[in-house]
Amino acid sequence: MRTGGLYLHIPFCRHKCVYCDFYSVENRDADREVFIQALCRELSAPETPSTPIDSIFFGGGTPSLLTPADFERVLEVVRRHWNLTAEVEITVEANPGEVSLADLRAWVSLGIQRLSLGIQSFRDRHLRFLTRIHDAAEARRALKWAFQAGFENVNGDMIHTLPGQTVQEWETDLEELIDWGVCHISAYALTVEPQTPLAREVARGSIHLPPEDLAVSFLERTEQVLTGRGFRHYEISNYSRPGFACRHNLHYWNLEPYWGCGPSAHSFDGNRRWWNVRSLDTYLTRMQAGRSPVARGEVLSTRQKINEILGFGIRLEDGVNLNRLPAPWRARMRPRIDHARLKWEPYLQLEDGYLRLSGPGRLYADAIAVDLMVPEDSP
Repeated sequence: MRTGGLYLHIPFCRHKCVYCDFYSVENRDADREVFIQALCRELSAPETPSTPIDSIFFGGGTPSLLTPADFERVLEVVRRHWNLTAEVEITVEANPGEVSLADLRAWVSLGIQRLSLGIQSFRDRHLRFLTRIHDAAEARRALKWAFQAGFENVNGDMIHTLPGQTVQEWETDLEELIDWGVCHISAYALTVEPQTPLAREVARGSIHLPPEDLAVSFLERTEQVLTGRGFRHYEISNYSRPGFACRHNLHYWNLEPYWGCGPSAHSFDGNRRWWNVRSLDTYLTRMQAGRSPVARGEVLSTRQKINEILGFGIRLEDGVNLNRLPAPWRARMRPRIDHARLKWEPYLQLEDGYLRLSGPGRLYADAIAVDLMVPEDSP
């Protein structure tokens, strides 16, 4: 059965971190009630899809700034208007410094089974560099409370390759997170996104990033530690215990349908992609006027679909199922695939119709994906 996911973007933040380029607004608590009303209005639109939804993901921003009553109202509307599967997975992203044991218990009682905590580090100096508003003690307290509240599916977001961070520090942080009992870890390298405060500081030369060889060491140690402790490396930056891969993100990576509500949220139905306005004020104005929040959209060309199948698929443990390529393109792509395999040997392997990376090949996934993709000027 073909299923899809539902993403709900909660744009509020108490403080925007220097590296973050997701849409969010600071110090807008007074708008939370009118936002919840607008979000519920969008969720109850008559054109909601009939596709069964097996994942709901509250992202942001900082969804944990919502009250339990807010979550209850939103989920009641979703359950009334959307076709949810019996075992729908519901995830909430949370800042460790902005959760309480009472709130966590309330979320569990509402049927929220998956918690994603933005830990990032267990070292205060690294958290200060990232301008996180929590400290290491609050991260540990949030983990303790999560399990006390009854969460059995907990993810920890972690960031490595930070200025001044050692590989040994990173390994110790990963080991501590595992020992807390989490069943999913998202381990990201620090990325300098354009137009962020971090990008401006790097451009000025006031912040110097670790060299590439050290970045490779972080990636290699991550793989060694997590797979050695029983985690599957099912996507470039994501590891899980068996059975705990993030269902919602797999919809993205497998190019399965997903719908997004809230400012800046994206949607995809298999052929068409569209996205909402990237402004809370514009979103609220449109929803209050009964207008669509959609800013723009596009119908994907065959070339775009092929490149997304390749670009997302190569990131996954299983690799790219070449049978997903349109039949006329399979033969046309063979020389390009053979050239990439020769260039990246032994990192890129073809077996039983799947094109996948070897373990070390994951370090070069982006460059390999570029070599596989069909150029824009290709006939």
